[in-house]
Amino acid sequence: MKQTRTYRNRTNRKTTRTNRRQTMQSGTANEAANRDVRGDVAVPVAEAARMLGVDVRTVRRMCGEGRLQSFATPGGHWRVARADIEAIQNGNADRRQSPLNYPSSPILQQKKERLEELHLTIQEKKARIALQQLEDEENLRAEEEESAQHEQERETRRLQHAADVEQVRRERQREQAQAEHHAAQVRQEWEVQWLREVLDELPQDVPPELKLEVVRAVRQELPDLYNTSAGHAEDIVQTTLRALAKKTLQPWRRSQDAEKAADEAAKQLPFFARGLFRQPSLWELRAREHALSAIAVLPKTSTLEQMSRTARAAGKRVAEECEEHEAQARAKREAEQAQAKLESEAEMHLYRVFSYLSELEADPKGWDFEGKLHLYASRISKEIKPVLIDELPLGLMAGRQRVEQLVDEWLANHDAEAIR
Repeated sequence: MKQTRTYRNRTNRKTTRTNRRQTMQSGTANEAANRDVRGDVAVPVAEAARMLGVDVRTVRRMCGEGRLQSFATPGGHWRVARADIEAIQNGNADRRQSPLNYPSSPILQQKKERLEELHLTIQEKKARIALQQLEDEENLRAEEEESAQHEQERETRRLQHAADVEQVRRERQREQAQAEHHAAQVRQEWEVQWLREVLDELPQDVPPELKLEVVRAVRQELPDLYNTSAGHAEDIVQTTLRALAKKTLQPWRRSQDAEKAADEAAKQLPFFARGLFRQPSLWELRAREHALSAIAVLPKTSTLEQMSRTARAAGKRVAEECEEHEAQARAKREAEQAQAKLESEAEMHLYRVFSYLSELEADPKGWDFEGKLHLYASRISKEIKPVLIDELPLGLMAGRQRVEQLVDEWLANHDAEAIR
């Protein structure tokens, strides 16, 4: 930029000097033109001073007083009318008396002319310098304006370019967002389609909460399958999802098989141990519990047949326990029935106690129970009952006789004071 500006300044200076020379030449042409139009001849100020024998300042003063007619050329140079100069040279007596007619020394005149020319040269140089400074300032201002204009144009182009780039970026972002939205929509439709297919293949009796677990497992696997197999390996997707659903349902299927196998355990029980009206008995519940416990220790890869064999074995063990328990219960019931029969027979024979005590009290030589007959009968019956039961069964008469004997023995061993 600095080299370009220096080159421009040099070019402008050369142009200025050329214009100045052309101006001076045009000034001379204008002087000749003015001379022809006015019918007069004009000479430079220095020439007028030489002709009059005075210095330039005197000529200028005389022009200012109107004694000499003067005018400026289009180039800015002053000219003095030659006729006025000659009139002063050829003037009246007053003018002869004037110091202007005094002869001057040629050396002095030559020095004056040189000084005048030097003065004019200095003024011209100053004017040229001032003009050059103005031209330089004008050129500098023009260059600054041009530079500012170029800078503004560059800034405008930069802003426009930035706006264009931003618009392109936004357009790309919008296209990318649309593409991503479309891809996400296609992916979602693909995942929903496979999810529905997996759910349609599930058994109808699968619990809702287990279906929810299958949905979660499938949704977790679908993104990876979409990235690796969508559109070109759908058979792999189908196989993978079926295996995943089977794996998720495996605990539930095992529990279902275990429940079916447990039914085989209940069938091993005897008929009397089974429930009625589809209500499981305690023995059936026990058999199923033992069967499920035995199945739980089997390997996870066990088949339904293996579970059923294990359940039948557990059911047979419970059936044996049930039969043993039933035999014990039967024996206990028979013993209780026999004991109840003996007690019933004993009670029948013990009815004789009260009547026998009544007979003893009615006998004048017998016992006097002093109004406590019922108390005696109750206590005696309670105490002789175990002995009587041990001796049963007895016939009716034998039983009566044995009761009377036991009462006599009790009375013999207890006095009347014992009742009181």
